[in-house]
Amino acid sequence: MRRLLVLVGAILLGGCAAAPGPGRFTIESGHYAEAFDAAREVLRSMRFVLERVDAREGVITTRPKPTAGLVTPWDREQSSLTQEGEDFLNRQQRRVRISFAPQGLTREDLTEPWADLRAHAGPIDASVRVVVDRLYSPNWRVQSASLAQSRHAIDPDLVRRHMQPGYAVAVRRDEALERRLAQRIRDRLAQAPNR
Repeated sequence: MRRLLVLVGAILLGGCAAAPGPGRFTIESGHYAEAFDAAREVLRSMRFVLERVDAREGVITTRPKPTAGLVTPWDREQSSLTQEGEDFLNRQQRRVRISFAPQGLTREDLTEPWADLRAHAGPIDASVRVVVDRLYSPNWRVQSASLAQSRHAIDPDLVRRHMQPGYAVAVRRDEALERRLAQRIRDRLAQAPNR
C-alpha cells in the first residue's frame, strides 16, 4: 500500500513540472491575418466558445469553459494529472484572452490607440493569457434525505452584490495551457499555405 501511495505521489508531482513563462510569440511582418485566423481556429479546436473576435484591435476572448477534470476526459485544457484532479474536486472554468500588439508595445505604452492593427506593417507580438476561475455557491443547504430537495438560502447582501446564487473567483493563471495554445498557434501558422 505504501508503494502505491509513493507511486501516485510521484506521478502527481511529476505532472507539475513545466517550463516557466507565459505563452508569447512574435509574428513576422505581413502575417498578422494568418496568425489571427490560426489563433481563432486553435481556440475552436479546443472547444472554447469565442466571445470577442476583434482583428482591428487585436483581441480574441472566450467565454468561461467549465470542466470536471478526470470525469471529462474529452476536455483537453488540463496539462497534468494534478490539474485533472483539481478540476475534478473543484468547480472550475478557464477563460482565454489572446492579445496582439505592435512589437515592443502594449496598449498601456500608447497615449492614443493605434489605427487598424490589420494595416500594421511591422512585426506583431502576441500573448496568450488563461485564467482559471473557481465557482462558488454560497448558502447551499444540502438535504440529507435527497439532493433534489437541496435549496439555497437567500442572503440579501449577496444578492445586492450579484454573488447569489453563485459567483466565480479568479484563482490563478494556467501558464502550461498558455504555452500549449501559443505553440499550437505557431504550429498552425507554420503550416499556412502561403508561408
